[in-house]
Amino acid sequence: MKRAVRFLTVPVLMALLIAMIPAALAAPDVYTKEELDSMTMVVTANYVNMRAGYAGTAGHKQIINYNDGLMKGEEVYCLDKHNGWYCVMRIQGHKSTVGWVWGDFVRFKSTETANGGGDVSNSSSSKYVGGTPATDANSVKNHYNSQHDQVINTLKGMGKW
Repeated sequence: MKRAVRFLTVPVLMALLIAMIPAALAAPDVYTKEELDSMTMVVTANYVNMRAGYAGTAGHKQIINYNDGLMKGEEVYCLDKHNGWYCVMRIQGHKSTVGWVWGDFVRFKSTETANGGGDVSNSSSSKYVGGTPATDANSVKNHYNSQHDQVINTLKGMGKW
């Protein structure tokens, strides 16, 4: 009897696992509306350049959006923070740009996130990247690819992309 139960259990479990795989692959990883809101920052300076790295890195001298800077009041999404610099994602229509901006030129829209202190990557309630931040134009977007895709998928789900 035990042998028959064992033989029946394995195929049933395998069938259940196989049935779950397409659903797991099909469901895009998205942020909740609350998470996306907590990532939203507002540009406070009149004109801000996004850079390929934060101060002290080679990418700091490379401006990503040279003739198309961030304007006062524009909203961006914070992907990471390091030493007062924020890695942000800008959305314009169906185009996005990822780069670093100095913290004096942006502020969190939500006061909860702003009062959290420390690096954003250390926040236990977020999905931000931890570890060493990307610091050059070739790796910034790739390093933050997961967060980038999650923001896009969330905006798509909200009908804003």
